[in-house]
Amino acid sequence: MKSREARYWEDQPAAELLAEVERGAVATSGGHLLTRTYGTCMWPGIREGDLIFYVPLADEALAPLVGQIAVARSSAGSSVAHRIQRVSGPAGRERVVLKGDLAWSDAPRRRAELLGVAKALYRPGRGFVDLPESLEVGPAGGALLQLLGRFFTWAERRASAPRARQPSATGSLR
Repeated sequence: MKSREARYWEDQPAAELLAEVERGAVATSGGHLLTRTYGTCMWPGIREGDLIFYVPLADEALAPLVGQIAVARSSAGSSVAHRIQRVSGPAGRERVVLKGDLAWSDAPRRRAELLGVAKALYRPGRGFVDLPESLEVGPAGGALLQLLGRFFTWAERRASAPRARQPSATGSLR
């Protein structure tokens, strides 16, 4: 799958595709959906600005998907990418608990709230990377990594932000 998605990416100008992602998930030529990530709850495996390619759920059982990254509707109307932690309930009416690697478990969700399961991860400036394995840390380690993730996300935003009017070597503004 990586090669087909990599070819798709090469055919699409990155700036145009990122603009489409800003407006919501888009479909690839291979039928995968795409969403851009925000926040640090899955850091360092998934970073703010990464693109997740996912496939919609079919009628398959959800229990075998425990540990995989799912994309779901968030309460704010956007999407969230967390791991499937637990599945309960009868087939077709399952309740799913998702959890970020560095966050507490989300409230249980209905199956209908799941948009799909992640299949590929694209990191701008680096290309396709493997989906991250589950990060097992205790509460103290998770809190520390969450702080580091916030710092690095802030630093990346600062580094990529357009430079505001800065003094030149002669002291005048450009």
